Amino acid sequence: MRILVRLATVIFLCAFMVFGLLGSEQVVRGQASRTVWDGVFTAAQAERGRGFYLANCSECHGATLEGGEKQALRGDRFWSDWQETTVDYMLGRISKNMPFSEDGSLAGTLGIPTYVDIVAHILNTNGFPAGASELTAASSTGVQIVKKGGSSELP
Repeated sequence: MRILVRLATVIFLCAFMVFGLLGSEQVVRGQASRTVWDGVFTAAQAERGRGFYLANCSECHGATLEGGEKQALRGDRFWSDWQETTVDYMLGRISKNMPFSEDGSLAGTLGIPTYVDIVAHILNTNGFPAGASELTAASSTGVQIVKKGGSSELP
């Protein structure tokens, strides 16, 4: 009888470990597979973000994100700054540091919904497709910024 109880316990623990590991692998894989190519913002949100961008960012970064007083937010400069990062990382950096002012007093003053809309505009301007759901601070978590077809790094 003792042997059967021990055997059942070992089988249960092994099954628990196997299913636990498989489940956690799927969660990690699911997070890693979300990219900016999955339509993580809406067209209406990107347009709303365009208005916020023009009012708060274009003086330094240019009306079409081409750069000016500060760096460009599109094209090669976008890729050199943001490739292989995530949308939530971008959102965090922008929301903590922008708009720029000499004394830093303006940084973080726009409110998270406004910053999220501005990020949607930046993504849209860089050619990423709009989707059916609006980008939020929560939904931006883990969304990879990668070139079409995935990572540019070698495995």
